[in-house]
Amino acid sequence: MMKKVMIFLVTGILVGAAYIYPAAAKTQTTQPIEKNSFTEVTSKLDQGGNIYLYVGAERAVKSMDELAAKLRQMIEKEVSKSGAKETDGLKVFDFAYGLIKDCGLMEISGVGMSSIPIDANLNHSKLVLHHYQGKNNGVIWRMLEAKPHELTLLRMLPASTAAATFSDFKLNALWDWVKKEAAASDLPKVKEFILALEPMLLQKGIPLGGMLNSIDGMGFVLMLDSTKKSVIPLGPQPLEIPEPAFAIILSVKDDTVFNLLQSKLTFAVKSEDPAVKKLQIPLPPLPVPLAPVILQKDGLLIIASNNQVVETMFAAKEKGDGLIASADFIKLSANIPAQGNSFRYVSPRLMPAIMDIQKKALELSKPQGDEKGIIIMLLSLFTKEIAAYGVLQNTDEGMIYTFNHTMNLENILLLPIAAPVGIVAAIAVPNYLTAMQKGKQKATMSDMKALAMAIDAYIVDHKAAPAGKTLADIKGKLQPKYIKEMPIKDAWGNDFQYSHGVGANKAEYAVGAGGKDGVFNGWEQAQCYSVKSMKDFDKDLIIANGKFTCCPGMKEKCAETCAVKTEKECEKEVEKGQGPEASCPKKKK
Repeated sequence: MMKKVMIFLVTGILVGAAYIYPAAAKTQTTQPIEKNSFTEVTSKLDQGGNIYLYVGAERAVKSMDELAAKLRQMIEKEVSKSGAKETDGLKVFDFAYGLIKDCGLMEISGVGMSSIPIDANLNHSKLVLHHYQGKNNGVIWRMLEAKPHELTLLRMLPASTAAATFSDFKLNALWDWVKKEAAASDLPKVKEFILALEPMLLQKGIPLGGMLNSIDGMGFVLMLDSTKKSVIPLGPQPLEIPEPAFAIILSVKDDTVFNLLQSKLTFAVKSEDPAVKKLQIPLPPLPVPLAPVILQKDGLLIIASNNQVVETMFAAKEKGDGLIASADFIKLSANIPAQGNSFRYVSPRLMPAIMDIQKKALELSKPQGDEKGIIIMLLSLFTKEIAAYGVLQNTDEGMIYTFNHTMNLENILLLPIAAPVGIVAAIAVPNYLTAMQKGKQKATMSDMKALAMAIDAYIVDHKAAPAGKTLADIKGKLQPKYIKEMPIKDAWGNDFQYSHGVGANKAEYAVGAGGKDGVFNGWEQAQCYSVKSMKDFDKDLIIANGKFTCCPGMKEKCAETCAVKTEKECEKEVEKGQGPEASCPKKKK
């Protein structure tokens, strides 16, 4: 009996497998009707992470060609309808689309991306820009060396490096392509300008072609030395930051660029050693150590902020104790290719330094209330913990950029969704802040008018303005008889200013407000001013004897909005007892 049961089960399993397998096999072997680069691209990506993306470009390229053909037909039809002999529109279209086709974008067969968390706050990502072998005629593939190589400049980066990048970018390949496209174009003016540029510069002593042929790589280095401090004069309490230094680096084949700089910078001090190619550029004393120097050595032309930068870079190369030996870099460069055509590095120390400067600037701007909350919220969107190191490789099947970083790429990929919100915020937030300050300014002026009306009513009854040094001193004299609820502070929360005349001028008075910053600059002001920026809300407001003498308003409507008097007119009124001296403009010395 048991034997029969076993035979029945095995037979059932085999029959079921025979039925299921064709369907499963069919599903697994489904093929796209068009060729794509899925296999080629995804074979270079890492699976199992938070991001795994492939976008085939071949259909998009075909669609772009079809769209371009339709657009050209439409332009051609419009030209023929109008009977115009000029075909500049078609020529420009052909030239522009020719640039797109010939630059190499149309050779892209697919784009891929992957990202895997490799530590608590560290991700390993790849970006692939693929083309098929032999389909690399475009200039974007030829601007870099054909194969990855040792990144020698890495060994020259000091441990204090905050950001750095270098690429074996070939400027001459780009310039040759531009000249070729211009020469083949049907636009005489474009052709004439491009082809005449090199001879024209040569006449002025600038060998453009020779310079571009000499340069076969470029980059820059930014350093922040935490052992030294530089002072940035931001207000009464200067900000101390790690001492900055920088260098622009060119990989050169010969002396063409150095000789050109030497011929143009006639004021530069040359090295006394004829074997050393070095120029020192004199500058007056500055808050930061800036004494530019130009040095050419070991196939590198370095333009540095000071001589110590150059010495530190070559010392790091010789001793091997620079950035590549630091614990932060060793961790950040894990599983990154040692060879490439370009690299980029951002230290975890860079963003904290930038954020400190931003916070100091925020403190100096003295935002208040809702405005302060909005600015703090915007600053909080930028994280301090940003670090990255990546290497770009140019291969016979396109480019691969491999990088480790602390950024959240998932959020970055959501930018197309977040972009509309960001655009609205970028427009709405500044407008909201301005409208908010404008509302406070109008509310303050409205309160000042109400105060003036109350004081005027008091004067009618008492033949003199209420005596007191502040509005708080006279509040009991005005409230509630002359004003139901008397404002003591302006809409920014600062105390109103008050002044009154004595003797023959005892019926004169003035009320003032210090604006957004709360600083009142005296009664001698008399002006109409325009409000064009947030800083203009700091300007004072003054109402004297029922009329504004210092307030926002258009000059042509000044008489209606702001009763501004000239110095002579005001002096005559004071002499006749027609106005308080407090409302006069400041006397010229």
